[in-house]
Amino acid sequence: MLRQVSRHLVVAVVWATSLGTASFETAASVKAAPPQAESKPTIVHLSVDPAAEPRPALRYSFMTPLGQRKPGNAAPFYYRAILAYVAIRGRSSGAQGHPNLDARVDAWAQTPLEKFPKDEVRKALQGFRAFDDLREAASRERCDWDWRLQDIEGPKSFEFILEEIQQSRGLARCLAVKARLEIAEGRYDDAIETFRIGYQLGRDVSTTPIIIPGLVGVAVTNLLDDQVHALMAAKGSPNLYWALTELPRPLIDLRPAAEFEVNFPARIFPFLKDPEQAQHSPEQWAELVSRAYLTLNRLASDQPRDESYDWQTRLSATALALRGYTQAKRNLIAAGFDATKIEQMPVGQVIAVDEARLCRYVASESLKWTFLPYPEGWPRLKQADSDLIRDHYLGPALTSREVIPINSLLLPAIRGAIEAMIRRDISTAADRAIEAIRMQAAQNGGKLPGSLAEISVVPVPANPRFGTPFPYRVEGDKAILEVRRATQAPQPMQESDYLFEITIAGDRH
Repeated sequence: MLRQVSRHLVVAVVWATSLGTASFETAASVKAAPPQAESKPTIVHLSVDPAAEPRPALRYSFMTPLGQRKPGNAAPFYYRAILAYVAIRGRSSGAQGHPNLDARVDAWAQTPLEKFPKDEVRKALQGFRAFDDLREAASRERCDWDWRLQDIEGPKSFEFILEEIQQSRGLARCLAVKARLEIAEGRYDDAIETFRIGYQLGRDVSTTPIIIPGLVGVAVTNLLDDQVHALMAAKGSPNLYWALTELPRPLIDLRPAAEFEVNFPARIFPFLKDPEQAQHSPEQWAELVSRAYLTLNRLASDQPRDESYDWQTRLSATALALRGYTQAKRNLIAAGFDATKIEQMPVGQVIAVDEARLCRYVASESLKWTFLPYPEGWPRLKQADSDLIRDHYLGPALTSREVIPINSLLLPAIRGAIEAMIRRDISTAADRAIEAIRMQAAQNGGKLPGSLAEISVVPVPANPRFGTPFPYRVEGDKAILEVRRATQAPQPMQESDYLFEITIAGDRH
């Protein structure tokens, strides 16, 4: 959320502007980074059995049915699960040369099923009461963490600690290994229940409308993907097409978080809420603007609570405000504000009105494209981001249109958040396509379909980002499904893109 800046931002800005060198030449003089090594897509080999549609079709589900949900709040049960996880992790802290729980869990999650240490994993997970609490949490009708972040103003908006949200990653890793154990033991129904708990955990973690919990929710659900693939490739595994199709789209909705965070400036700096109508003396306006510079410095420092509001900081902030006053006044008059009225305003109020206007504009330009379907909105969002930087609404604080560099320093990475949401939905769509292939193969006597267009048993989803079919081809006895999560043809594929190589397993004993 917070763009990193120097601890001594105010002094550095004043020094640079006093020299008159705050220009593009400084940025242009920085040498380009050396090119990185070529990145290749992640290849996933899946040897699968054909699998017809289950009977009934909705026999398997990755979501708790509404009719089975219980009244109440899931959050207390998540807290109990977190306490249990922290306790068991503390008892497995790597003593006597043994790796700690997290390291073992990560290794087990990637161990091939034929080499999976079932007895060791079963013993490690035995009695882990967090699973019972997670199951109970997943059955509740709602999840309300009740933090009321919208009521917090000032720097505390950014200093609120979300340790429990971070701990949920550990819970997700344990769920992933639990599911892998269940698959290795042939307990597919149990594995599907574990997936249901994990997907609900990811969604419930992300209910707080800020970006960090949303990204953690995405990470939680991503941790389950490898295990879903393991189940698809397991002997005689059921077809999961409808279980995957039932998942909400988007699975993790980061749009409310983006909308919430673009309004951070007015929560951190309440004087920006309606500065045109606010009634303050010139001295009070000067104090508010001066304090804003200190707050920006404080938010960016390693020890934000230790910075004192001394005369040097006050002087630097005042100098910067006076220097920017002319620019702010010019901006407002160019935007159509009455010049006489602007001239009558205190210096601090002019700066506040200009900054509030810029914040509203940047928030609107960044956010509006997120309300469109991905194929329509995503290209426009990328272009809007580039345009805002090109036109100096965003980017380096020294070249920004802003007098108080609030947007330049604090605006959340909306495009990154929406990107994570899209990638999550691409992964689900790709898994649905694989299950459609398995379903068609069952109807074709065990033969892979020659193209996705040949699949008639169920609709094959398109790539959600582009709205176009996933590229698919058959080479001999192998089908290749191209899943672009980060790039678009004809760009070279990257590591976060996937190539699924699918073969029919044949007789397995």
